[in-house]
Amino acid sequence: IENRGHLGFKKDLMENKDGLDYEHSVMVIAALAKFHATSFCFRKHGEVEMVKNYPALKDGLSFPDVSEETIKKLGKLFKTYPKYEKFSQLFLGYTDKEKLILNSNSELFGVLNHGYFCRENLLFKYKSNHDSILSCSDVIFQDLSRCHYGSCVLDLLQFIFTSVDLQVRNNFMADFVCS
Repeated sequence: IENRGHLGFKKDLMENKDGLDYEHSVMVIAALAKFHATSFCFRKHGEVEMVKNYPALKDGLSFPDVSEETIKKLGKLFKTYPKYEKFSQLFLGYTDKEKLILNSNSELFGVLNHGYFCRENLLFKYKSNHDSILSCSDVIFQDLSRCHYGSCVLDLLQFIFTSVDLQVRNNFMADFVCS
């Protein structure tokens, strides 16, 4: 909501890249986890019924269309990493039309979602290391106009498939999803 440019936050430094590198991706996922955990604790410990108390959070919620091919690829990915296979149903719950059910476990996994969690809505702060090498030190989210209540998986998947470099995503997908 507040302009943070004067505090050193700016768009990522990878202007010529198709997506974020591993360092930026891990920083974003950690910040997203804190964002989700805060709303989860608010709901659970404060015994707040999010949608009942904040009805605007259910407006504008739409689920992406996910192709059968994508679902199969995700299934293969989880089988490649047996230690993560137990988490696969969080991502691969099927409906009659074989689309993802991303809001089915909202009692267990329901959180405040950003709603438009992509590269354009991320600002980073950098610190200078030796030899003028910049490293990412903090990240904040912009544009909370599409916030909604739903599964914690929604923002994570949106980020991974819209903002992470393809090679990084291919190499670290299971780590990102299960972290």
